[in-house]
Amino acid sequence: KPIDPDLLVRTLQAYVPGNVARVAVAPPLVVPAAPVAQDAPIFDPADGLRRVGGAQALLEQLVRRFSDEHTPARERQALTELADVERVRHVHSLRGVAGNLGMLRLWQLATDLETELRGGPWSADSPTARRYLEVAEATHAEVLRWLPARPVAAAPAEPTADAPPSSADIDAIVKQLSHLLDEGDMAAEELLATHASALRAAWGPRFDEVQRAVTDFDLDGALRLLRQA
Repeated sequence: KPIDPDLLVRTLQAYVPGNVARVAVAPPLVVPAAPVAQDAPIFDPADGLRRVGGAQALLEQLVRRFSDEHTPARERQALTELADVERVRHVHSLRGVAGNLGMLRLWQLATDLETELRGGPWSADSPTARRYLEVAEATHAEVLRWLPARPVAAAPAEPTADAPPSSADIDAIVKQLSHLLDEGDMAAEELLATHASALRAAWGPRFDEVQRAVTDFDLDGALRLLRQA
């Protein structure tokens, strides 16, 4: 369902205990209430910026990674060479990425293709698959036109704290992170970077595994690891 990020933040702030109120609440993935129009922008940076909570550096990092990891050739390879389960997982992951970066036409095609893949016998030459690859290629080309004007963004610095976070603080961070991962929201990456020291101290080596999964756009895998932490 469509979610109002500002309303969500105000609601959560009303219920978050005082000792964990400093944990920032990132907005969840906001998906359209109706199918995306075919003439919608291929890539809308302003929409992507809103969907990552105004974090310009995060948006630029994620768009650069998208351009490296979701080339047209790799998308064709994923549809034709991956096993059925892995193919569904790949399209599901790209759906979350596209939705968070303002690539709503690609989000819509990935949604349609995931539904088709889960529906039974499937052909890589289906109209939905062909359209998905066309839009993926057009999105990649548009991103490559946008990126040269952008500086390489540095990772967000972790804030210093007067005292180590309490168990309640960690629980609040974990709940927020779990929600972001479940929604396919790549703002999870910034949350992990912001609280890296606290989470690494609490989880040990599992933190690096979760962070690596998020970096690889494997949000489902990161969520499974988080539940084991």
